[in-house]
Amino acid sequence: MQPDAVALVVAYLRAQEHLADVAVVTARPDNVAGRVPVLLVEAVGAPAASRMPWARRVHWHLGLQVWAADGEATGIARGALTALVAARDVRMPVGGRIVRADPAAEPIDIPDRQAGDVQRVVATVDVAVRA
Repeated sequence: MQPDAVALVVAYLRAQEHLADVAVVTARPDNVAGRVPVLLVEAVGAPAASRMPWARRVHWHLGLQVWAADGEATGIARGALTALVAARDVRMPVGGRIVRADPAAEPIDIPDRQAGDVQRVVATVDVAVRA
């Protein structure tokens, strides 16, 4: 059974010292403005696995959304992406390994009317994991 990339990425990002003040979640909180800064990690689509028996990697496309005070969200997103790029071949204590992470797009600012006066930044990253 292949590990869940979202769980591995969330565990890895929660262990990062520079993200200690950020709530790393897998579902959007009801009141984002009351919990900032928040980093949401979610799968975009189904994972892609090879049908070859020796290929044990599974490729995931993950979305990152950051809600923070104006001007902080981009820095948090860039910090999370930098940490994931550095996570090459990191074995996690929860089981599984982040083999490789490649940012798929630069973080961009996308307004969120429901969040009020909070800035939202969205980025995507491709992550390969294995057991």
